[in-house]
Amino acid sequence: ALPICRAPAPVEPGRDAAAAAADADASPLAEVSVVTAVGTLRVDNAALYMPVERGEQVTSANLAIAAARADLEAADPAVVVDVGFEERVGYVSGGALAGDPALGQLWYGTRPLSEANEAAVVDVMLVYGSGAAFAIEGGYTTVRLPSAVEDLYKATLYLGVKRGGEGRRWAEGRATRGAAPIKGEDGGDAGEEDEALLEQTLTPEQVARLEARRAEKLREAERQQQREDDAREDARRSKQLQERLAELRREKALLAEENARLSAEVAAVMDAPDADDKERLDPREAERRYADALSAILDAKRKAAQQKERSDRVAFELQARLDEKEFKAKKIADSFKAFKREIFLAAEHSRTGKKLSKKVIDEFEAQEALRDQELEKVRLKNINLRNALKKCEAKLRAKEQLAEGLHLIDFEQLKIENQALAEKIEDRKDEIEKLRKKHAANVRVATHARETLAFEEKLCEKRRGELKALDAKLAVERDRVAKLKKRREKKRMREASRSESKGFAANDMLVLDYEKRKVEITQTEARIQELKERYALLEADVAKNNVLIAARTVGE
Repeated sequence: ALPICRAPAPVEPGRDAAAAAADADASPLAEVSVVTAVGTLRVDNAALYMPVERGEQVTSANLAIAAARADLEAADPAVVVDVGFEERVGYVSGGALAGDPALGQLWYGTRPLSEANEAAVVDVMLVYGSGAAFAIEGGYTTVRLPSAVEDLYKATLYLGVKRGGEGRRWAEGRATRGAAPIKGEDGGDAGEEDEALLEQTLTPEQVARLEARRAEKLREAERQQQREDDAREDARRSKQLQERLAELRREKALLAEENARLSAEVAAVMDAPDADDKERLDPREAERRYADALSAILDAKRKAAQQKERSDRVAFELQARLDEKEFKAKKIADSFKAFKREIFLAAEHSRTGKKLSKKVIDEFEAQEALRDQELEKVRLKNINLRNALKKCEAKLRAKEQLAEGLHLIDFEQLKIENQALAEKIEDRKDEIEKLRKKHAANVRVATHARETLAFEEKLCEKRRGELKALDAKLAVERDRVAKLKKRREKKRMREASRSESKGFAANDMLVLDYEKRKVEITQTEARIQELKERYALLEADVAKNNVLIAARTVGE
């Protein structure tokens, strides 16, 4: 299955769809399904693209559309011909849009490929918007999702459906209407201020002359850069040739020494007495044969050197012709580029009558350069694939020739081995599927554990805040108790001094005040004892929470 899901901001899908409208359509879709999840969406362990603007995507529900393309090698496969949110006869449900089928479902209809023709759906696109209505360009039919689904996902959602041939027809229609200025993200024409500045300061002829001078300067800079590159290349080649010459000289000296040694060995062998005097050649005859062999070797080396010289000359001539062809091709391409730029400068908008700005022209040229680079890569890839195809065909022919000589027993043995390998492949596929399911389960468990840990950390932070508040309140109460104790001591000392100076029992006011103070002191001591008990309970609660947190951390 090929996951298809695009969910950027509304401006970017329009640009991507318009840029890819003229490209060849992909294979039709075989099925469409809804993907909903909390956090980053995944299909078969492949992460789907989500918009950067939805910063809450890690903790909020997100929606995406996944699809699988039809196998065109099968006999008349079923393809998708319509996608919508209304249930119709014969349509298949792609899943609930918001988890609850009552809020809305995705429905799609299928037909055999032979009956679908250009009605087959080749692409779907789900777009997260910001509330403003818009239509996806490039041949897409734009449908807005139900309001209940948008309220759940807190975004304006659009579904784009592209059928076969719609992109090409849209591109042809746009080409016949004339080149339109690219819209900016704010809805205005990109480069409108540059066009106004050009209209106020320069005439079209002056703009053309200015662009021609700029093109000539660019060409001159390229030629200067080419000359510098050639000079550096010549210096590098000269250095390489000098190093090669020194290496050849050293090799020549070694070969001369080896030749002298071998000549001495040959002379020693020729002068040595042989056991069979009858078969021994005359020294003069042996010397003649040796001279003839040396002459043949030298002739062969001379012919090889001449052949190498001729090959180098032919290669040099071919390289010169290739350089000339490349220079002419580059010159023609530059002139064609300048001609197209003149056409761009003279082009006018079909509705507003304004000329294209330099920024728009530069964008067109940059897009064309990217297409040329992609075309060159595709050509090289095509050449490599053709060479690989030739090699494979040669191997296949060799195998066919070998197969003609195989016996029936060898064929049966190959069948048995092929069946065993097929069984091993099926076993490996089963193991891969089990591992994939196990991985998905582990991911879900890890996600749940992370969410639980985050919740417990938030709860612990809340308890720590409450503990700090209680500690502050306890400190205030302690300060208050200390002040009351000081006041009590002062009053006690004052009453003691007064009692010494004046009889206590004779003064009713002192007796009443004493009883009152006694009651207040008793109440204050009870309050102090209550706060101490509460502080002890809070400390026990904090210690218990710390033990729980440490246990969970060790468990993870």
